[in-house]
Amino acid sequence: MLLYTPPISQSDEGAYGPMCSDCLEDLRVDKIPILSLVNGLWIGEVPDELSILNLPECLLLGLYFPAVYVIKLYPQQKGAKYWDTTSLNSNVSTYQLNTPDIATMIEGNLLPHRPALLAATIGITIIGPKNLPVKSLPPFLTVNCSRVRNALLFLKKENHLYADIVISEDNLQLLPEDGLPTELLDVVKHSDQQHLVEQEQEGYVIGDDDADENGTFFIQLNYTR
Repeated sequence: MLLYTPPISQSDEGAYGPMCSDCLEDLRVDKIPILSLVNGLWIGEVPDELSILNLPECLLLGLYFPAVYVIKLYPQQKGAKYWDTTSLNSNVSTYQLNTPDIATMIEGNLLPHRPALLAATIGITIIGPKNLPVKSLPPFLTVNCSRVRNALLFLKKENHLYADIVISEDNLQLLPEDGLPTELLDVVKHSDQQHLVEQEQEGYVIGDDDADENGTFFIQLNYTR
C-alpha cells in the first residue's frame, strides 16, 4: 500500500485521514481507486524549488497555458469596510484561455515570460471597498525574482522539457524582488455589490460541518511506517 503521510493526522484513537466517497467505495470492493497514487500517479515529493512557487510565478515559468484564472476576494465578515489578508476569503475559477492571444507574448525559448503575460492569464475582482491598500491582497499573488530564478535553474537541470530554455536575465529584471507585479495591480477590479459575497459563500466555500454532505469522509487508518 502506498500511503502519502502528510495529510494523515494523529489522535488518541490512532491515525486518520480524508477520503472521497468514490475512493472509499472502490476500496470496499477491493478495487484500486482510479485517482490513487499507487495507480501510476506517484511522481515523488515536489522539490522545494517548485513547491514554494505562487500562482503568478508558476505562470511565468509555464510552457502551456490552458486556462485563465479569475480570483474573487471578499471579506469574511459581511459588510466589512476595512480588512486585510487575515480577514478575507478568496475563490479561484478557471476558464478556457484564448491561446492565440497568449502566443504573441511567448518569446521563443526564453524564460521567464515577461510579466505582461500575467495580465492576460489572471483576473482579480475585489468585492468590497475600493480603496484597499496593496497589503490587503493575498500573498499568493506575489512574485519573488529569486524564487523564479532558482526554479528555472532547477527545471533546466532536472526536467527534459526545460533542457533547451534560455534563462533571460532581462525578463528576470522586470520582476519584483518580492511583491505584487504592477501588471496584476493594473487589472484589479472592484465591485460594491455585497450580495455577490453571499453568492460566493454559498457557491464555493465549504465549511467543516459540510464535509460528509460533499462526499468527503475521515477514516481511521492502521499502518506501519
